[in-house]
Amino acid sequence: MKALIIGDSQSRGIGRVLAKVLRRRGWQVTEAGRSGHSTAQTLKKARKLQNRGTYTRVYVFSGGNNPREGQGNQAAQLVSLFPAGSVAWIGPPPATKIGNLHTARKAFGKKVTHADYWRTSGFAAKRESINAALKQAVSSIAAWHDVRDLFPDGVPPQTDGIHVRGKSAQRIASHLATDPFSGHGGDSGFVWAVVGVGAILAWRNRKTS
Repeated sequence: MKALIIGDSQSRGIGRVLAKVLRRRGWQVTEAGRSGHSTAQTLKKARKLQNRGTYTRVYVFSGGNNPREGQGNQAAQLVSLFPAGSVAWIGPPPATKIGNLHTARKAFGKKVTHADYWRTSGFAAKRESINAALKQAVSSIAAWHDVRDLFPDGVPPQTDGIHVRGKSAQRIASHLATDPFSGHGGDSGFVWAVVGVGAILAWRNRKTS
């Protein structure tokens, strides 16, 4: 059983925890993430990978470095590079209150001025917009995972407010390692498409009758 973990810095945070869990369960794991990469850059990297068709699971952590509501087309191209039904896409986690200002400033510079910086600066809202746009682009062609669903009371404050670490990362990794395709993926998009078409036809028939 072979798994690929690819994407941005979340693939090197949550993804590394996930890799350890999978390896303990007997998986052969390739880690190909790169901090700072957008979906477009991840697509370029994925195209250079050999033996793409041999992966049973492909975990894509991507979106946090995308322009607002952009790169949905690249996301679709990325999914298409791998065997059908093999891709689990983990959308960008929300920006949280900063748990350690020193760490956040070390990572992002002096612009980080207080624990709620990401929210008051508008960056948290931008991530929510990106997350929603990617979900629309990806959820009908791959297994979409929104980490928000695992934290009903909200994702706890992270050290730098962006990268998920510690117990939160463990929780997400354990969820993803179990069965990333259960209850997710293209089927839901197909079902809603059928429902939508059915509703339109019913409306037209009612108008013409």
